[in-house]
Amino acid sequence: LELVGDFLPPIDCLDQAEFDANVAPALATCADNCHAGDNAQAQGAMDLAKLASEPAEACKQVRARIKPGNPDSSQILIVTNPLDPAVHLFKFQGSLTAYDTFKNQVTPWINAED
Repeated sequence: LELVGDFLPPIDCLDQAEFDANVAPALATCADNCHAGDNAQAQGAMDLAKLASEPAEACKQVRARIKPGNPDSSQILIVTNPLDPAVHLFKFQGSLTAYDTFKNQVTPWINAED
């Protein structure tokens, strides 16, 4: 696979079960409002409108924003980190505790996708 902007193009997830069990619920909590339709720009960047109804398609969208085996370099963790200067509307309201909870939920899946 060729990297697209240092990230993988959307492909099927290797560990769909881990995504369904841990990542999808975490994303439903923090990304559903913007990436599921309330913000057209956010949904255009990563469409999670079918997170519950078509989790495999949602997984592809998210997988394109990770670096398998390298969670700390994964876009979904960089842009939501309250301490990172990356511009993103959602930063867990500045809560490092909430961010760390999210990071702990998604990291096993990011590693499993390697």
